[in-house]
Amino acid sequence: MFNSKRLSLARKRRGLTGKGLAEKAKLSPVTVSRLENGTQDPDDDTVACLVNALDYPKDFFFDDFLRSRLSK
Repeated sequence: MFNSKRLSLARKRRGLTGKGLAEKAKLSPVTVSRLENGTQDPDDDTVACLVNALDYPKDFFFDDFLRSRLSK
């Protein structure tokens, strides 16, 4: 399941505003806002845009990321 809080965290750590992320990821600001608020789930193409724009691994944005890191 996509984790909207991790998206917000990644955006802030990269020093981007919502609008800045939207421009960099080639998404609309409304889409970024909905993703961060958890009112919209991204499709695979949108996740790829976010991964490329934020330079985070895809797994970071999903709930099982932390569990997989702790079990290693």
